[in-house]
Amino acid sequence: MRSPHLVYLSVIFGFFIFEIAAVYKCPSQQYIDDFTINTAANNLYEKGLQFNFGRHPGQSECGGIIFSGSTANHDLTFTRAFRPPFTTVMSYKLQVSHPSKQITLIECGITEEGYTEKACQKQ
Repeated sequence: MRSPHLVYLSVIFGFFIFEIAAVYKCPSQQYIDDFTINTAANNLYEKGLQFNFGRHPGQSECGGIIFSGSTANHDLTFTRAFRPPFTTVMSYKLQVSHPSKQITLIECGITEEGYTEKACQKQ
């Protein structure tokens, strides 16, 4: 019989290991680890906030970051190109919402359907 403490630790470490193994699965079946995406997203968020305060009214791009929405409506998003740590024919965009910090990884490319942009799913 397991002690309650051992079971509790197993549950904690099980969740910890599961979180480490999180990945983004893209429509092309490419997998990008969560750590890589979170690091890039945090950088994008910080730069987006910095550039947002310095950009002129109506300016939708600054420092390689595309701005959409507004802080007044709580729907501001920062978008820029993302380079995965592997070679691929697809291209990627990373999008982070402010203030929620919701991350969206978008895979872009030419397929049988023409030019497509589809979100990758966090698993």
